[in-house]
Order: sequence, then C-alpha cells, then structure tokens
Amino acid sequence: MNDAVGAQVPTEQQVEFMRIRLYLTQDRDADPARATAALLPAPRRLATVWWDVAG
Repeated sequence: MNDAVGAQVPTEQQVEFMRIRLYLTQDRDADPARATAALLPAPRRLATVWWDVAG
C-alpha cells in the first residue's frame, strides 16, 4: 500500500469498492464506473515557480 501524500487509488479499485458497497453484481460495473468518472477532479492548470536570488 502506498501511503504517499496525494496517492491515488486506481479507478478499478474505486469501482469495485463502490459496487460492493452498493450490493451490485459484477455485471453492473459500468454504473459505478460512470459515477466515479464524474467525480474525478480536473487536472491542475497551475504551477508555482520560484528561485532564490542571492543579494
């Protein structure tokens, strides 16, 4: 298990988790997959760049 900050759970595992929690059969994986895709955050479009300037 990766405990790194910002580590993401693979989509397949998210779908499986949601399917089990909702008591769905494996043939219904498409339903939680659509819901998971709708919840994914948009990629970041911002970056901060800096450098030290010695006097």
